[in-house]
Amino acid sequence: MNRDRRLNLDWVSVRYRSVMMLVLAIAGLAIGGWFVWSHITESNSPTTLALRSIEKAESLYRDAAAYGGGLELAPIRDKAREHLTQSRTLFGEGRFEEARVKAILSRNNSQKVIDIARSGETTRTEARFYKFTGGVQVKRAGSLIWDVADPDLPLRVGDAIKTSSSGAAQIIYFDGSITTIKPGSLVEITTLSTDPGTRRVRVTESLKVGGVRSRTFGSNVEGSFHEVTTKNSTARAMTASPAEFEVDYDATTRATRVAVHAGEASLSSGEKSVVLQAAERIQVAGNGEFGQREAILPAPRQLAPGDHKIFLTEDDHLSKTSLVWSEVPGARGYKLQVSRDSLMSNTIQDRSLRNTTQAVLNDLETGQWFWRVAALDGSGEVGQFSHVSEFRIAGPESDLTRDTTPPLLVVTEFLQAGSLVIINGRTESDANLWVDNLKVDVYEDGTFTAVVRLHKEGRNQLEIIAQDPAGNETVARREAYLDVF
Repeated sequence: MNRDRRLNLDWVSVRYRSVMMLVLAIAGLAIGGWFVWSHITESNSPTTLALRSIEKAESLYRDAAAYGGGLELAPIRDKAREHLTQSRTLFGEGRFEEARVKAILSRNNSQKVIDIARSGETTRTEARFYKFTGGVQVKRAGSLIWDVADPDLPLRVGDAIKTSSSGAAQIIYFDGSITTIKPGSLVEITTLSTDPGTRRVRVTESLKVGGVRSRTFGSNVEGSFHEVTTKNSTARAMTASPAEFEVDYDATTRATRVAVHAGEASLSSGEKSVVLQAAERIQVAGNGEFGQREAILPAPRQLAPGDHKIFLTEDDHLSKTSLVWSEVPGARGYKLQVSRDSLMSNTIQDRSLRNTTQAVLNDLETGQWFWRVAALDGSGEVGQFSHVSEFRIAGPESDLTRDTTPPLLVVTEFLQAGSLVIINGRTESDANLWVDNLKVDVYEDGTFTAVVRLHKEGRNQLEIIAQDPAGNETVARREAYLDVF
C-alpha cells in the first residue's frame, strides 16, 4: 500500500457559512461508530464477539419466525426483529459493543417466542451472560449443583451466580440493563417481570455477599425499576431514566454500602429511606441504621496511553510503560488498577499512590492490558473509577512489526469557538486516532471530526495522534489560546 508520509498542517481560511454548517452538522450527528479493532480473528475482540452474537441472534430469530402462534407472539417477534436490525446497523457503523447488546436482546425475545409457542407460557423473561472471566458458576433454580457458566445459558428467576476471588461476570437483562458481579460475590435473581397492562419492568437481584454494579439505560416506562436487595436494605433505581449504582454487602458485619454514579437511586431499610443523587454514597449498618451521606470524588481523566494504543517491543516484554492521568481537586492520592481482563477481576497491580498523577510499570509482557484509576479523598475512600482503558504490547514475533510506514495524517480544518475546538481531518480508515488523548472515531473513508474542550486558560497544545494497526504513529501538534474574562 502506497502511503503518503507528508503532514499537511497549514492553517486554512474558512468562511463563516462553512463554520456554521460544520457546527450544525456536528450537532446533528449521532454518536459515531466505535473504532474497528484491527484483529477481527481474535476470539475476544469486540468485533468477533459482536459478530458471533449477531449470528446466534439470526439463527434463533429464524427458529422463532417458523412458529405460528396467536396475536400475543407478534409483538415479541417484531421486537426480536427490530433489535436484530438495529444490531446489524450498529455493527456496520463499527459500534460493536452496542451491536452485541442489541443482538442479545433479540435472542432473548426470539427465545421467548419459542418458549411461549412450545409451552403456552406468556410471562417468561430472562437474562444472559454478556461477559465473564475467571471462575464463574451458576446454580439453577431448585438445583443443588453448581455448574460452570455458559455464555449461551438463559438465566431466570431463582438462578444464582457465584464468582471466585479472581472471577467476574456481566449479565444483560431482557430490558437491556446490565449488572456487573464483582469477584468473590454471590447473587440470586429473584424477580424478572413485565406487567402486560402497564408494561412496567421489574428486575430484582438478591446480593448474598460481595458486590454488584448495575446500569440502566432509561428505556423502560415510568414505574419500572431495577433493585438490589441485601439482608438489611434495598437499593432501587427507577429505569425510565438512565442510572448507575453500586451495592456492596459484607456478610460478616451485615453492613451494606451503596454508591450512585449516575442518575439517582433510593435506599430503604425497614421504615427508613433516603434518595441518593449521582456522586453520593451511604452505608447501612447491620442494625439498619443509616450512616452519613458522603460525596464521591469524580474520576480522573486518563491522559496516556491512549485507549487501544499499541506498543512495539523487540523483546517479549516492554521494559517501561507510563500511565498518566489528570489531577482531581481535593484528592489526597489515587487508586490504580491494572489487569489482564476488561472486568478487572484479576488485578496485576492494585495500589494506592500519593502525590503523583502517573505510574511507571516495569517489564510488562506482550498482550492486552487494561487499567483504570480513581481518586482517594482525605479519609482514603475510593472515588469514581475512570473507564477501563486498554493498551497492547506487541513483540518481535507479531505480524505488526512487518509494517514500518507511519499512517497519513492531514488536518484540514482547525476551528476555535471559545473553549471548544473543532478539528476536521483525514487519516487511514484502519487507523486509531486520539486528539488530546480522547479517542476519536475514524469513518470508512478515513475522515474524522473531533470536538475538544480546552482545559486551561492561556496556551493549550493539542496533540493529534494517528496510529495504524502495526503500531506506527504520526503526530501533529496544534495550539489554541483560551481567554477567560
